[in-house]
Amino acid sequence: MSALPSLSNVNFDSDGTRAWKLLLQAEDAALAEQPSHAKYQDHLVAVRVLGWFMKDFWDHPSHRFGTTPYLCLVLKIISCYTVEKVFALGLIYRNHLMRAFRNATGPTSSYVSPPSFDEYKEQVLVAMANGPQTKADVKALALHRDGYRCMITGAYDILLAVQFLEILEQPVKKSHTQCACLFPASAQAEDIATAFTMLELFGLKDEVHKLLGGRVDSLRNALTMTGDMHTSFDQFIFWLEEVEGELNTYNIVSIVDDFCQATDARSRVTFKVDPAVVKDCESKGIPLPDLPDPDLIAIHASCARVARISGAVEQNDEIIEDREMIPVLASDGSNADLLKSLLNRRVIA
Repeated sequence: MSALPSLSNVNFDSDGTRAWKLLLQAEDAALAEQPSHAKYQDHLVAVRVLGWFMKDFWDHPSHRFGTTPYLCLVLKIISCYTVEKVFALGLIYRNHLMRAFRNATGPTSSYVSPPSFDEYKEQVLVAMANGPQTKADVKALALHRDGYRCMITGAYDILLAVQFLEILEQPVKKSHTQCACLFPASAQAEDIATAFTMLELFGLKDEVHKLLGGRVDSLRNALTMTGDMHTSFDQFIFWLEEVEGELNTYNIVSIVDDFCQATDARSRVTFKVDPAVVKDCESKGIPLPDLPDPDLIAIHASCARVARISGAVEQNDEIIEDREMIPVLASDGSNADLLKSLLNRRVIA
């Protein structure tokens, strides 16, 4: 967990400076209220989530959304007036962040394929022309768009390799792939609502609705990844940062030193529709499939950076681990810190 920079080490506009002064006051208050033996620091993490989001939005403005997230957050902070209200606001952001963007990663069902590779491609092209209707469609169409490979490591999908000699013969590593989502695509309606609420807190709900057409099952929201990469992406172990001036090109940024070397991930990736898919789409008059949207990638990256630097991830994991270790909370008050943190984790609508 990193402390917020001092006022002399930031360079916000006038409203941002006002908000930052209040955040620093709230941070000092949170530090003062924490006993030296306290295990959880809800108020401190909450303040730092707000502060690091504010700084991240200032330092990394998304080209489509511009300063909207920054201005929206600054206005909310300034309207708090007291550190207690800052704590409450920060808990809302922290809770939505952890619920919305750290999904439990599970296997994604594979597309049921016909006997030949040509028939399989034909089936996917028909689905592409009609647009994805289900999560299985998104998985299949993204896999086809990406040339049946993980967009991060380049590994081919092993299930298709087993079925089709054309893929098996490729001299590249094979692995199970899954469909990773930039914007949560949980089957639970309340989780999707939580994610949209998070974006509303950034002033971006309407823009993202327009971007996705009101649906999270969109190719703009989908990346093909191996299972390991998908888990690491959801856990904010790595994220993608856009390379300025290079279309659909991103650096792999990780909290782990030598992440790319240790995992076979590329240090820089360029997303593009597979050339064979381009050719097939053009021959049949089918629009090219959408690539992952740069602005959704930027939102995910911002959440990843803030979740890590604010200490929200470590705190969240610690609370969950302790809750699993203590199935019944003691009545003598010995679990008071845990109970308080569990109550604070409840998402405020």
